[in-house]
Amino acid sequence: MSERQNDEGAGPEVDPDDAIRARLVELAEEAALAEGDDAARLHAEAAAGLTALGDLYAAEVALAEAFEAAEDPALQAEYLYGRGVLQAEQPDRAERADGTLVKAKAMAFVLGDFDLELKATKRLIKLRTAQLRLDEAIGALTDLIERLGQVGRRMDLLHALRLRANLYLGQGPFRLKKVMEDLDHAVALAERLDQPAIAFQLRMERRGVHDYLGGGATPERLEDMLEEARALGDEGLAGQVRFAQATAAMRQGRPAEAEEHATAAREGALEDDDPVRYVLACMVIAEARDAQGDRAGVIEILLRCKSSLEDRLGREAGQQVVVVLDSLQHRWGGQQAVVEALAEYRARMAAEG
Repeated sequence: MSERQNDEGAGPEVDPDDAIRARLVELAEEAALAEGDDAARLHAEAAAGLTALGDLYAAEVALAEAFEAAEDPALQAEYLYGRGVLQAEQPDRAERADGTLVKAKAMAFVLGDFDLELKATKRLIKLRTAQLRLDEAIGALTDLIERLGQVGRRMDLLHALRLRANLYLGQGPFRLKKVMEDLDHAVALAERLDQPAIAFQLRMERRGVHDYLGGGATPERLEDMLEEARALGDEGLAGQVRFAQATAAMRQGRPAEAEEHATAAREGALEDDDPVRYVLACMVIAEARDAQGDRAGVIEILLRCKSSLEDRLGREAGQQVVVVLDSLQHRWGGQQAVVEALAEYRARMAAEG
């Protein structure tokens, strides 16, 4: 049979890409006869089809045609923003994207379309961050923070402050004061907006920055934060605190305590079905056991971690643990140490039945 049949046998299946290509031919014919905003909308529809086909350059050209045909400034601004997004996705056009997005942002401001202005600014910040132009990304974000304050978009302001803190953090320890200022502002804003879980998360981030870079006010006690997370009824937040307790204990040379906290974090991650937190907790348990000389225990937790990931997410998910297992030979000074640890692990499993 030369043509594939659908499940009901009602006729040949239509290739979605072929349907798009056929529609593109129709759009080109219709656009040639149309004028103004009608023509612009047809070019914009063609751009969407070309994007679906993966031809981003042709899609960008179609949006340029839509921009030129449009008479409505609101449509022009939307098409200009779309061009910037498409340019940003093409490595050889990314440099042009910056200027296009700046123009789209300016047009949206003049038109009073804050949602489009916000979209264009966010995409501009993402582009500059990806290009490691952090000073320029922070500059655009600082302008956005001022605008968000002006228009009263307080939840967006909260997220913008958090993002700027992360960008400042990416510039290194000399930006610590700026990082802390933004996180302090964000925490206070989250509390005013009655967002206790977000405020708590931000406080955890602030404490993590303190531990990582040092300096600033004395950090909150993790024991107190654990009780607060439990009072909120948020096991995810409680698990983050237990993980922070585990890493702090490891840094301070208390591996047995670190293992206890990491085990609790691991169990919480299993209950929450949080694979990232689960893997991180397992790695701290392995590190703690290694520090205590329990190499068989290291093998045990890594194999358990691998098995759990594969059960939940598929075979490929366990490969990240395989990499850690393979590194043990180098870490322990040779293959013989791994063989001995494996033998002890198997003996333990046999004894436990």
